[in-house]
Amino acid sequence: MGEVDSTHEVHVDGALPLVNRGSEKTLGGRASGIGHADIGAAKFLNHGVNEIADSARISDIERLGEHFCFVPAANLFGDGVERFPVARADGQTAPFGSKGLGSGSPDPLAGGGNDGDAVSETGFHSRVIIMDKMGAARYIWIRDSLRPASEGVVPFVSAAVQYGFSVFEGIRCYSTDIGPAVFRMDEHVGRLLDSAHIVGFRDLPVTGEQVKTAINQTIAANEFSACYIRPMIYLDGAMSLTVEAGEPRFVVAVWEWKTFLGAEAKERGIRANIASFTRLHPNIMMTKAKVSGNYVSSILAKTESQRAGFDEAIMLGPDGYVAECTGENLFIVRNNIVYTTPRAGILEGITRDTLITLARDLGYSVVEEPISRDQLYIADEVFVCGTAAEVIGLREIDFRVIGDGKAGPVTRALQQDFDKLVSHRHARSAEWLTPVPALDAAAVRS
Repeated sequence: MGEVDSTHEVHVDGALPLVNRGSEKTLGGRASGIGHADIGAAKFLNHGVNEIADSARISDIERLGEHFCFVPAANLFGDGVERFPVARADGQTAPFGSKGLGSGSPDPLAGGGNDGDAVSETGFHSRVIIMDKMGAARYIWIRDSLRPASEGVVPFVSAAVQYGFSVFEGIRCYSTDIGPAVFRMDEHVGRLLDSAHIVGFRDLPVTGEQVKTAINQTIAANEFSACYIRPMIYLDGAMSLTVEAGEPRFVVAVWEWKTFLGAEAKERGIRANIASFTRLHPNIMMTKAKVSGNYVSSILAKTESQRAGFDEAIMLGPDGYVAECTGENLFIVRNNIVYTTPRAGILEGITRDTLITLARDLGYSVVEEPISRDQLYIADEVFVCGTAAEVIGLREIDFRVIGDGKAGPVTRALQQDFDKLVSHRHARSAEWLTPVPALDAAAVRS
């Protein structure tokens, strides 16, 4: 188990059962026997450790703070799942089976070299991630008020679940010296409403100001100083495949957030490859709308890349030129000039717009023009940006080292400026950070 910026990873060959509120369910298929090891019996300490988990055995699990959870990343196209909680995030003991886990005497788990029904035997390799102090939200905004998070469910028989017909935003709230502050809220809320308009919603259940109020109140109710914010408008009903056959519903969820790719990625950069999957054609799916269904291709591309040993995938557009990554926009630097892809075929990222402004403030020329695949290889620097990733350099693409093989000087300058910006230490901070007001108790419904 190795520590990476308060996140600890354990590589496990085999499968683990899913624990949900104290009940067990296997991940990735059937098992002939589920163990009874109790992780609560292990010795939990609040410090980093460096242990190796091998052949489905994890020993001496260390507790990493008051709250914790296990998240397996497994084979999507076998019988596995990518991410599910395996231990409850409320700090209570939770039994789950796997050989050598905790201090019990677990029964054998199929798929771990045992007889019985296979649990995704072929190609199953999972990564368990323990998030330090992963804050579970207590409240979620549903329609017009705050509700307990347990009520945050979406009807299964709806266009939102069945067909991916919903629009959403990913927004960040940062901890600053003026308290929690939401980054570029106006632009994010505007894009949410634009997305709803693009996909054909007519009578929305909320206005822009109501969306902002919902975001602020949800953050305040959960008492998060920094978090990720996910407002969504989804289509309830509409199984007959028309927008008018359903009703738009509005929800906001938040969760505590730390680092998307890790502190090491920020310094060293990450490895990427060109995906075999093409970015959506703008007349097949609306590329200017942040539509849930659009991200199926991103999941396919990133899954493919990570299975091949890379961190991220770069997607080409239907014209063969570079479009964007699975959840980030892309820039290259050549001879101290910053280039980025044209807006027509990409989601116009708000972080992308931020970096264009910051780069010009720093004196760099920024040019929007088509970028070919081989231009990536010979660039001095390549970096990507997004709400979750922020600013991350690419040190290698398709097994070719980019520049010096680490984040370059332009990338580092933009990282530093962006960090100042979101921590309220930049000249533009007041323009782009919105402090979160106090909770209005009348917004909470029990």
